[in-house]
Amino acid sequence: MADREPQGGRSREDVPGERGRLSAHSAMRSGCALAMFLGVSIAVPWTTAAADTLTGEERGRYAQLAARSMSDFSSQDLGDYIRLRKKEQEGDPNGPLPVHEVRHFASRAVGTPYRLHAGRFDLTQADCVTFVERTIALGLARDFCTYQWLCDRLRHRNGSVDVLDRNFFTLADWVPNNSWLLRDITAELGAEPVSFDYVVFRRSFLRNVRYGLGSQPEAITAYEVQLGAFPTHEEAMEAVELYAAKGLPVIAERQPRGDRLLWIVLLQYPSHADAVAGLSQVRPIQPSAMLTERSKAAAKAAKIAAAPEKEVIEEHYVSRDDLPSVLHRLQSADVCLIIRSQQGSPGSKPSVYCDHMGILDISSEDGSVLLVHSSPPRVRADKLLDFLDRHRHIVGIKVLRMREDFEMPTMDGQDADAGAIKEVE
Repeated sequence: MADREPQGGRSREDVPGERGRLSAHSAMRSGCALAMFLGVSIAVPWTTAAADTLTGEERGRYAQLAARSMSDFSSQDLGDYIRLRKKEQEGDPNGPLPVHEVRHFASRAVGTPYRLHAGRFDLTQADCVTFVERTIALGLARDFCTYQWLCDRLRHRNGSVDVLDRNFFTLADWVPNNSWLLRDITAELGAEPVSFDYVVFRRSFLRNVRYGLGSQPEAITAYEVQLGAFPTHEEAMEAVELYAAKGLPVIAERQPRGDRLLWIVLLQYPSHADAVAGLSQVRPIQPSAMLTERSKAAAKAAKIAAAPEKEVIEEHYVSRDDLPSVLHRLQSADVCLIIRSQQGSPGSKPSVYCDHMGILDISSEDGSVLLVHSSPPRVRADKLLDFLDRHRHIVGIKVLRMREDFEMPTMDGQDADAGAIKEVE
């Protein structure tokens, strides 16, 4: 099997502010103003007034992208593909629903190489969770900007890109935190669901997650000299390049300022003495340069202290024996959670948890239910029953379905504290 609970992959895209430190990040190349102003709601209309059809040049570009594998796409390619596909559909009053788009992007991902802890925005690789989140985000997005935000929203509680707000546990975090979009229909499929207690030792788990600048989070303290606040990524990068050319430890980071996020240029030092010495080497961009101390260990301790030591959640699934009788109720674009049972020490109660996930597709050839998922060696479509037969430890499945009346949530939750704990690779 591909992944086990909890889903704790670490990629640079999961680090608050990390995208700001990558000057070539795709959202910036796409001119994503949304990433700068996250304190507003986003509405994603699924029906719009008829738009102009694609120009000849746009149609040629779209056809060229449609013929290529998405695993070969650059971020610019993906942004163009989303935008042109949506523009073409807007001219059709009977254009596809979001579930149809999810199915489309799931099928386009088949063949993508598997990699555990895959980068969320790296189309050359996928693990099971990244594949599902990416596919749903692509199915709903109208441009690269909303795609990027939706990936964040699906991966983190309220879209707050902070390691402690990540949906580590599929059943305890990922499912309830994405209930704004996906509804658990397991109990509605017609078979008597099997109940079980799902246990999470959250506080102990969070204590062992790696943070910040080293392996000992309790010892982490960062000293930073704020050089300036900029409304655009380009302006911040000019300042970064200016100081980096002098060999100074400079970064650019998105931080909340009032009701929006600005690009803050910072000189970062390991000690107070180094920070003070650094001030004498540069002329700050703004005269009111500010020396700040941020204790990431304190932020970590406060959040972990508030986490429960043990959570017991009543869950349920459709057993593998009952699954054939409910296959006709499954639909394309349903999210399928694979439930497994694992025996612990002799005499102990088996542990039941979510082991894997994928997206269902009803075959247009024979009507069979396919599981499109990322598992070594690549993304593929397996017949669901055949997949279960190959893995006897699977006891059943849970099924989530996209709500027909879902509303895009506000993005306020992404305004993480400036001192948010950062996850490392």
